[in-house]
Amino acid sequence: MKIHLKKFIFILATVIFALACFALLPQARAGSNTDGVQLLPLQFGQVAVSNISTGSVSTTINILNADGSVFMTRTATVAANKTFIFRFQNGGTTSVYSAVVTSSVASSIVSDFQVLLPNNEVGAVFPVHRPPVNVLYTPSARLIPGQAALATVTNITSSTTQFSLTVRDVNGIVVLSESASLNPGQTLSYPFSNTGTANNTYRSVVSTDAANTVTAPVLDTVTANVLFFDKTTGQIRAILAGTVVGQDNIYAGVQLLPQQFGQVAVSNVSTGSVRTTINILNADGSVFMTRTSQVAAKKTFIFRFQNGGTSSVYSAVATSSGFNSTVSDFQVLLPNNEVGAVFIGNDGNDSPHLYTPSARLIPGQAALATVTNTTTATQQFSISVLDGNGIVVVSESASLNPGQTLSYPFSNTGTANNTYRAVVTPTNPSAVTADVMFFDTTTGQIRAILSSNGPPF
Repeated sequence: MKIHLKKFIFILATVIFALACFALLPQARAGSNTDGVQLLPLQFGQVAVSNISTGSVSTTINILNADGSVFMTRTATVAANKTFIFRFQNGGTTSVYSAVVTSSVASSIVSDFQVLLPNNEVGAVFPVHRPPVNVLYTPSARLIPGQAALATVTNITSSTTQFSLTVRDVNGIVVLSESASLNPGQTLSYPFSNTGTANNTYRSVVSTDAANTVTAPVLDTVTANVLFFDKTTGQIRAILAGTVVGQDNIYAGVQLLPQQFGQVAVSNVSTGSVRTTINILNADGSVFMTRTSQVAAKKTFIFRFQNGGTSSVYSAVATSSGFNSTVSDFQVLLPNNEVGAVFIGNDGNDSPHLYTPSARLIPGQAALATVTNTTTATQQFSISVLDGNGIVVVSESASLNPGQTLSYPFSNTGTANNTYRAVVTPTNPSAVTADVMFFDTTTGQIRAILSSNGPPF
């Protein structure tokens, strides 16, 4: 699956235009925006902006209400390699917010929208932007004292490749620095944790240029991510992807606990049947499991597998016989059978539609699909939510005012697990963003966010 330059330029131009209209400062600016994210009463959210350039940049963060009006705004100067955090609190009713992040320098920042749990851990992360350069940058997420994380790097080629990995905290201090050689398909893992007494924010940078200077990187040879774990249960809380787009759906290492289940979901977004092959790889690059299946139009194929008796790291490769025919993701399942985390792969489709990946809902579990207008003009769109059999469970069409977010709740009303994904068809494909949020059945907190945009590029 290839990301075409024409598509890239068109999307980038439209997004920059939209952000310029929202930005508070008068000069031309570079930035990006999120789709709607729901916060419960009095719940905290925060936007993290990391400066990946060599000089200071000015950043402006606008938190928008569902009607497109500004809820809060903050402008700050961020020094090289540092991360600025804008934390805010929702009011007394459940509300949906979107965010616009701008920078005074093009391709200088990575940012994300984080949802905080009552215990102060990050519950979900919505990545916002990764600049178009030849290094892998993950967004950032906060660790409370004692909370653990794992950085992984996977070789997606058939040749040995070199890489360097750096993990930085909120102040730009390097807490992890490694360089190594990866065999074909191999995944290397690097644990770290917050050893301090205060909250801290971490992000990673991976380069295939050993000096990490981006002077002669090798493109599309590795994927990388950072996994953040629940301090109490050890389950994955969030996955911060730094995947290069331009391959088939390829996932960097994901850790499973003993006997834990994972699954890869492949949705056919084309009008004909396609053949998909899913390979689950061990950390050494060998094949752990493989499955090939025919997937009918609009349907989703689920390949579920179980880890053995020790904590292990797996990567996955999902390929399709049809060009631009599938979207897919790697899901980590919790002991109660809910999806605990979702690793979104390539958006994999060059068409006038926005496709989210899929995730499973257990009976009674709720979800919310949202669509946000990122421009200064009114936009028309239609949205459909399909289950694992391609059956439409939500179908709506509406008009969006500038900056407005519309929300469409749904749930699994059946007696068996089911998988859901969304398709949004706007009049102007580059004018809106969309996502689907899945909620914990017990707490009501966001469990996963499925973005229609795929990994930023």
